[in-house]
This record gives sequence, structure tokens and C-alpha cells, in this order.
Amino acid sequence: MILPQAINPFLNALPSVVSLRAQIGEAIIQREGLIILTGAPGTGKTTLAETALDALASTPTFQSRIAGPPLSFEDLVGQILIDFGATSTEVLRGRTLEQISAHDRVLLLNRFLEEMPSSSRAIAIVDDAHQLSRGVLAQLRTLTNLQSSDGKLLQIVLIGDSKINALLKLPEVRQLQERIGRRCHLEPLKNEEVEQYCRQQLSEDPRWRQEGGGEAPVVSPQALRSLATLAKGRPGTLARLCDRLVDVALERHSDAIDRAAVIQAAKSLNVPVHVTERLQNPSIVGGLALTSIAAIAAVLWIARAPSSQPRPTGSTAVRAPAGPAPDASHNEAIVDRLPALDSFVIAVASFRSAQRASETAQELTNVQLPAFVRADREWHAVLVGPYLTVEEAREALDKIDSARFTDVRIQKAVASGKE
Repeated sequence: MILPQAINPFLNALPSVVSLRAQIGEAIIQREGLIILTGAPGTGKTTLAETALDALASTPTFQSRIAGPPLSFEDLVGQILIDFGATSTEVLRGRTLEQISAHDRVLLLNRFLEEMPSSSRAIAIVDDAHQLSRGVLAQLRTLTNLQSSDGKLLQIVLIGDSKINALLKLPEVRQLQERIGRRCHLEPLKNEEVEQYCRQQLSEDPRWRQEGGGEAPVVSPQALRSLATLAKGRPGTLARLCDRLVDVALERHSDAIDRAAVIQAAKSLNVPVHVTERLQNPSIVGGLALTSIAAIAAVLWIARAPSSQPRPTGSTAVRAPAGPAPDASHNEAIVDRLPALDSFVIAVASFRSAQRASETAQELTNVQLPAFVRADREWHAVLVGPYLTVEEAREALDKIDSARFTDVRIQKAVASGKE
């Protein structure tokens, strides 16, 4: 993913990004044959890899950028040949590329690489490498064998999410894993980095003076927390949200940017505003620990109120496919979800049995309700959410069987401070 230009200078100056860029640049300079760059979608992996090529600014370089996973190894080698300009009539000797087999394409590529000046480099960047088939990954080993006395003739950078690590451990791909010269992992932005970028970008946007005729409005802490939650540490999403947030604030003629403005900006970009996944970035959780005490306390209060959450009997709330009961201690999809700050959750029921609670949460999950279990001593509360708006929580509430769960209610997890 190529990030919006507005965020690139900010990212390029972050210590973590500087370190990774230096590592990739060093691997390229040292002619390491295979480089793996992993990270969550939207964290800027492709941008990082391309800026790392600046280390070769003074070196003649042939580059191939494979944006989508090819269907076959033959297609992959063919794309590299096209990008390197190795498909001239003279090189193909009267044939078309379509008439050349995968084996002959590799020979053709090898001949091209051997004939290029020794001072030149050839680099192939493969995006979404976690979507490559096992067969294509296994055959990539052939390309890593292309080398001269000076080192690898072709350097390959595989970019993808963490799934690629599991693929590389498969028996048929294991030989490729042995050829990895460098592994790098790009983390999402930390919470303090999100706030730093938002304050900087929103305060420096020229539209405040061009269209608003004044200074940038104040951004509330709740708005910053919502931006961090919605962007999930992904620079691309964050940059788009901040850009749209300026338009929203100008339309409102407001001297402050609050959480409602952030939600409006997110909806206009089709960014989901109901957060159903756990916050998995430890730095975000740690950075918000103090302000989240009230939110967590509210959820724990729900779990401590068994009398208001009667143990259900009789028919089930929703229809779920038959199968073994999920293990509450291992089902990460529904257990121990951390609610977002300033969000809404639906208290469904409480059980003494962890298995009953997990089964109920799984049934709700099966009908697209983000249910999870929060345990407190001997009680296990089944909750749904969190949602960033009470309207979305009410929509979800309508999907829950009120005949079975007689005291279902919406609870607001309130962080310290109010807008």
C-alpha cells in the first residue's frame, strides 16, 4: 500500500521506521537474496520498502513491482522480465513471451542478469506475498539460485502479513525459508505516535486559513482516542481520517474537533465505527491504561451483577450450527475482549459456568454479533460490542432474543473526562 504523501515525512522520521529502513537498505547493499517484510495491512510496508531503495540512489537499478499475487510462477517471472525491459525482439529471438515456458523464462532472466553491468542491481518487490500459492513460493527458490561471484544477481523482497511466516514453514516451502537473508516486521503506530501525527497534521493543514479564515480548532482527547481506535495504528487510514476531519470541521464551523466529528469523518470514508476486535497493540493499551480504568470498571460491574442477568433456560437466543462447545480459555474470537474507550456494550447474561457463557457468546457471534465473555471471580458475563455509538448498540440490541434474556441492556463505558 502506497501511503498518502502527507504522512510520509512523519513516518520517515520515526525511530522504528528509520531503523527498519536502514536494515532493508543494508540487506540490499549486501546483495542478500531474499528479504521478508511483514506487518498488518495498511501499516506502510510497501512505502517502507520503496524508500529503502534510496540506498541505491547512485546505483543503476532494475526494479520490478508485482502488486498482486500472480496466478503462476510462469506469470511471476514473465512480469519481472517485462519490468526489467528484457522482452525485446532481440532478447526473445523471434518468439513472444507467451510462447516461452517457465523454465525458459528463468533461463532468459538469468542471461539478462548475467549481461547487465556488474555495478547494477536487480530487485523484485512482491506485494501481498502471503497470498502466493505454495507452488509459486516453492519455485521462488529457483530465482534465489541466480548468482555470480559478486553475489545474488536477483534480490527479492516479499511483503505481506504474518500469514507468510506460516506458509514458509510448510514442508514444500522450507527450502525457500533457508534462503531468507533478512526478516523485518513493521509494527502499527503507537498511541503516542498517533496523537503526535494527528495534532501535527490537523494544526498545519492550510485549509484552516484558506477556507476557515483562522487557526486550527482544538482537538479533544476523546477525539484523539477515537482516531487511534478507528485507525488501529495504520498510517494510511489515519491520514485519510485526518484529511476528511478537516472538511467535517469546516462544514460545522466549529472551534473544536470532538468525537462526533471523528465518527462523521469515519462514516464518510466507510471506516467501520463499531469496534469489534480487541485492541492488540500493547503500546495503545499501555498508553491508555489510566484513562481506561473507568471503562474496565464499568464492564466488571456488569459481571458482578448476576441477579440482574438471569441465567437463561429453555430455548436458545439464536440458532447456531451443531458442533462441539468452544473452549472459553482458547477461543480468542469471543473471550477477554477489551472494550474501546467511550464505547457502548450490551450486557446479555451472566453464568457461573464458563462453558455456558462461551456457548452463548459463540451463538451470538454466529449471527454476526460481536459477543465476548468477561470473567470476574465466579461469574462469567456475556457482552456484545463495543460500539462507538449508542445507535449502533440499539440496532444490535434488537437482534437479541428478549424472551430468553429478560434484562438485556446497554452500558456505556465512560473514560475520564467529557467532551
